[in-house]
Amino acid sequence: MILKRCSKCGIEKPLDDFSNNKNHKDGKHNQCKLCIKEYQQSDKGKIAVNKASKKYSETEVGYKSHLKAVNKYHKTDKGKSIVNKSIKKYHQSDNGKMSISKTQSKRKRDMGFIPLNEYQLNHAGHHINKDYVIYIPYNIHNSIYHNHKLPETMVDINNYAFEYLKGCKKTKHYQKYINNVK
Repeated sequence: MILKRCSKCGIEKPLDDFSNNKNHKDGKHNQCKLCIKEYQQSDKGKIAVNKASKKYSETEVGYKSHLKAVNKYHKTDKGKSIVNKSIKKYHQSDNGKMSISKTQSKRKRDMGFIPLNEYQLNHAGHHINKDYVIYIPYNIHNSIYHNHKLPETMVDINNYAFEYLKGCKKTKHYQKYINNVK
């Protein structure tokens, strides 16, 4: 068994007790996992971890990684529950009510509203692009994170919307949309 001495605690430990680090000659960190964990849980360590996380999230790779993690979390039951509670609480506040009004007004000015299927109770109008809307169940619309200004976030929900559209009664605008797409 190969042993390595931790640079923090000075104890010789098996290599499995050290995290991988391709920048080091032996491919392992200088400090053991336990010492790293203790540091990260200290006040000084928490500040350092937060700074590093913030710096990483400001890079393109970090932002995409963060988005992917958020999307994954929002699909879990716990994520959905927390997000829905937060949204509900915010919407009931004065700032939330004012924000909703402003957002809806701006969206109506900036985007068209041509429905491809008929409205049903408990459905939300989802913009698949700047002009066209597909009504999908409200709970699904709110459970899949998306932002029309970030095209990569629209893929999952648009796929769902088009799949949902197959079983719906279409409007007169549907055929026009299909002809424009082709």
